[in-house]
Amino acid sequence: MLQSILAIFSLSLFTALCPKRFTGWVHACQLVTISVIFGYLCYHLEPIMRGSIISSEISWIDSLGISLSFHLDGLSLFFALLVVGMGLLVVLYSIKYMAHDTGKVRFFSFLLFFMGAMLGLVLSANLISLFVFWELTSFSSFLLIGFKNKDAKSRRAARQALLVTAGGGLALMSGFILLALITDAGLSIPTIISQSHKLNGSPLTSTAIILIAIGAMTKSAQFPFHFWLPNAMAAPTPVSAYLHSATMVKAGVYLIFRLNPLFTYIDLWGTILGLVGAITMTLGALRALQADDLKKILAYTTISALGIFFMMTGLGGEAAINAVLVYVLTHALYKGALFLAVGSIDHQTGIRAISGLSDLARKMPYTAIAVAIALASMAGVIPLLGFVGKESLYEALYHSNDPFAMYYLGLLFLSGAFFTTISIEIIYHTIIKKGPLHSEVIREANTTMLIAPLLLVALSLIFGLAPGLTLEPLLSWSAANSLNNSPTMKLKLWHGFNSVLALSVLTLFAGACFYFVRGKLRKFRLPVWFQGDYLYDQFLNAIKVVAKFLTRTIQNGYLRNYITMVMVTFCLLALAIIIDQPALAQFDYTKLWHNAQ
Repeated sequence: MLQSILAIFSLSLFTALCPKRFTGWVHACQLVTISVIFGYLCYHLEPIMRGSIISSEISWIDSLGISLSFHLDGLSLFFALLVVGMGLLVVLYSIKYMAHDTGKVRFFSFLLFFMGAMLGLVLSANLISLFVFWELTSFSSFLLIGFKNKDAKSRRAARQALLVTAGGGLALMSGFILLALITDAGLSIPTIISQSHKLNGSPLTSTAIILIAIGAMTKSAQFPFHFWLPNAMAAPTPVSAYLHSATMVKAGVYLIFRLNPLFTYIDLWGTILGLVGAITMTLGALRALQADDLKKILAYTTISALGIFFMMTGLGGEAAINAVLVYVLTHALYKGALFLAVGSIDHQTGIRAISGLSDLARKMPYTAIAVAIALASMAGVIPLLGFVGKESLYEALYHSNDPFAMYYLGLLFLSGAFFTTISIEIIYHTIIKKGPLHSEVIREANTTMLIAPLLLVALSLIFGLAPGLTLEPLLSWSAANSLNNSPTMKLKLWHGFNSVLALSVLTLFAGACFYFVRGKLRKFRLPVWFQGDYLYDQFLNAIKVVAKFLTRTIQNGYLRNYITMVMVTFCLLALAIIIDQPALAQFDYTKLWHNAQ
């Protein structure tokens, strides 16, 4: 496992050092190396699906109990396959997409660096090594989002993403330290999980949960930290497809799955994840309905889907975890295909706005097919995997005894209807309808750019038709590792005529109805003081004001002020120590005062 991670990092360095004229050979090395690593992961499918766990450990900092330990079970293997598999397709797609970009060498180097960091994150079995890779993903995403470094919007989006996710990383690190203190089990994740009983009754448990939840929320763009993800669409489209649909934003999702056995019986964990996820899901779906730019629409629907992952994990229980893992794969397939197809549309037409597109069924037929099938999966149309995922979510909520389950179900139904409305609008206005592009000469994207989106929608169809044969063996163990029990997942396309099927059909019908009143829904706007971007700017302005005040009052260049501050601080610390002494604390100062009088 370590060799796989180092191979990708080495490939990133090799790419950065190679001159542009050798890019053809470099791309061949990239594709071969990533394919070999994907094959290595697939080689372990059979033992993992029999319940085996593969571990390796290399000493790092013995005095602190920190090691480079890696852990391959059903959950980490599933996410590793997503990271490497999607990475392979994105690299293949980007070869033609970035062919004429002067910064393509830098682009591929950054992309591979991110891939290595993300693979290290999902394979780590030590809290510190996980945190190191966690921060490397933030840093590499900063480089990728700010790839167009001469564009002010790209630079601002990159800084914003880095500040939000790195700030959450600090909270996450604090939560990890508290976990190690509470359990007294070192820094190994499996060992800490085995000591989960020590969390009950500890005064530090609630603080640790809140800090870890903040770390996961910032990484996975949960409310109120969701605002950085739409702005990150300033990155090249392959970056959006990889980081913001299949990998980076799922780092927080992976974290809550991995630590779920530790907190599953603590109400605060489920309440935070459930409520935050429900708000994020609904808000993201509504904002997606109001957008016109295709990448912004995909960004907001991604936020909504991430909210679903958090909400269902917060709900807890076998059915919910089984359902949400199916939907994680569902989302990766349809959203990856959509981002890559939108990249092709933008590459060939120079337009991303729905209002400026039309007639793509005749202009770019293969891209249009990929878009239509992916949107159908997002809406949950049978027999695609999106239908299986939606049915699983509805069934878990419908039969849950959780007091919030019915509220979550109602919000999920509303969000699903909005997804359907968005799908109808994009298919009709960009693919079917004749409009501004009818008389324009537009060619289909290059074959290299068609392989990835068409393959992803084909997998969505294959997995949807036979989920029990294709997905259940791996996903059942992924869910089992997140629940710390035996596999219970049972997947099939058709469950017969029942209440859950009625909900699925009703969702499509409601979405079709919303399409005709979407103009009214778009008029709804949150107050400016409630919008994340505005609050982010106000926060940065407040930091500047505080910094200026501290500079004027403390670090003002006068030696006497520095001496005064040092003496006052020393006296206050000495006074605190004196008051804290048990003998002095019990002393009757009132009696001393009366005697003095």
